[in-house]
Amino acid sequence: GLCVWGQANKLYTEKIHLTQKRAIRLLAGEHFRSHTSPLFSKLKILSLDELKFVEIATLMHSADTDTLPSAFENHFKKVESRTRQSTLNLFSENFKTKTNSQGQKMLKFLGPRVWNKIRRCKLLPQTRSKLLFHKKLKEFIIKKQLII
Repeated sequence: GLCVWGQANKLYTEKIHLTQKRAIRLLAGEHFRSHTSPLFSKLKILSLDELKFVEIATLMHSADTDTLPSAFENHFKKVESRTRQSTLNLFSENFKTKTNSQGQKMLKFLGPRVWNKIRRCKLLPQTRSKLLFHKKLKEFIIKKQLII
């Protein structure tokens, strides 16, 4: 769902974004022109962009743990990045296909970028549990330890 339609043109997602901000203000009992960033943090709710990031990252976690549905079996290519401290499981961002800006919103392109950003920051513990990964990632974003 959100991994796919969330990448739609901003013209289509802006109404959802504005509705989410309006709802946050109502929940917090704030003025209709109040800034929403502190309200999202205070209420521990992810914004639409943060939700998209988490859903894509969770999909890529499934790719990393080889638990993706068979339709995605060969969709992402793993590469190893060796550093002095450890080996990171990353996904190839090098594509031979030329694409426009809309094409770069495809999971094939966006997924590896999201995953590699998470792995390189080394904040999240490696786990095979999709639920634990999802929970920890949301916590890090809410605490602003991971900026998307």
